[in-house]
Amino acid sequence: MEVRWERYGNQGRFEANDREPWDISGGQRCEIASMIYKAWLMGNRGVSTSQLREEGIGYTRPSNCFNDNDQWQEYIQYENRLWSLKADPRPRRKAITKE
Repeated sequence: MEVRWERYGNQGRFEANDREPWDISGGQRCEIASMIYKAWLMGNRGVSTSQLREEGIGYTRPSNCFNDNDQWQEYIQYENRLWSLKADPRPRRKAITKE
């Protein structure tokens, strides 16, 4: 299943063929969604709560962050302090290095 994320400043939207789109508003919420999506694109399992804290984000779980509705549960999985995208895994990509 393919998931798409688009961000426009403090607004963003997740879309997938098998579920309703999810609109997100708020700078930190969109940043968290972007981090989770980028991790998935790179083939990583997700983003840890400690990584979010390193970025100055104080949310400890999705239910605290996206508490205005339960639609987050259709797109985000939370287990053992790891925030991940509910989508088929992608192959890991090598980091791009500058020479």
